[in-house]
Amino acid sequence: MDDMKVSWIEGNGHVVERDQALVRAVPKESVLVSIGMGKNAFFYQGKDCAMLDDQYALLYRTDKPYLVGFTNQMSQLTIDIPFEKFRQRCQRDLDRPLRIDTEDRLVKLLIRNLCRQVILFMQAPDADEAEAFQRKAWRLIEAMLGRQESTSDGSSVALHHRLMAKQYMDEHLSRPDLRVEEVAAALGISGRHLNRLFSEEELTPHQYLLEQRLQLAWNLLTHPSRHGYGIADVAYQCGFSSQAHFARVFRRHFGLTPTDARQKNACQPPC
Repeated sequence: MDDMKVSWIEGNGHVVERDQALVRAVPKESVLVSIGMGKNAFFYQGKDCAMLDDQYALLYRTDKPYLVGFTNQMSQLTIDIPFEKFRQRCQRDLDRPLRIDTEDRLVKLLIRNLCRQVILFMQAPDADEAEAFQRKAWRLIEAMLGRQESTSDGSSVALHHRLMAKQYMDEHLSRPDLRVEEVAAALGISGRHLNRLFSEEELTPHQYLLEQRLQLAWNLLTHPSRHGYGIADVAYQCGFSSQAHFARVFRRHFGLTPTDARQKNACQPPC
């Protein structure tokens, strides 16, 4: 994509080394955002050394030599961003590797959200959706960097609540009885306040919930491995109380019926 390359890596123990000779022979000026899971992993760059146990999030430059190793099974999301784009967006030179505190509650939510966006996009990559995906990824990366610097300002608290609300809704999409008031109560805030938080993104909590349900429904209907699901099954799995209501909302949103969407066997919603 224009702003980034995204990789999802799974494997056994291995070592990746980019030494000074390789840096000179194959110049590459970018920033790697690496988010992964592993036991007894390690990272070296310059005088910095980090042990990467359990979940980790690390940002570092590729124009400086580095060594990263995994002694056991591992999985890792890597986002490769051109250095100039990163510096312009994030106002950082990143002269040293930056390790994000993954024990922070908000950071955990940001990572879960970022991984979810990547998985959804990778399941059905589409050039028309790449720009929207990159905007979401940038927002989440910037939020992680901002959280690393500040934990108590008002914007951070608002972001925290908004992300927690989205996470709560994402985890309860299949429940047709889910209401905005329940989401707000789970966060300890009022429904009115939750609506104000979402207004910063020019949508309502209800609109977000409906969009996520419809996106999930599209994925279930159009992905080749999911063709065993009936239309009614998809409707109920996505939190719609009836197949008829689901069909009406789906057609209003995508411009075609659930059956038509399945027959087209598309990979992403039409523009």
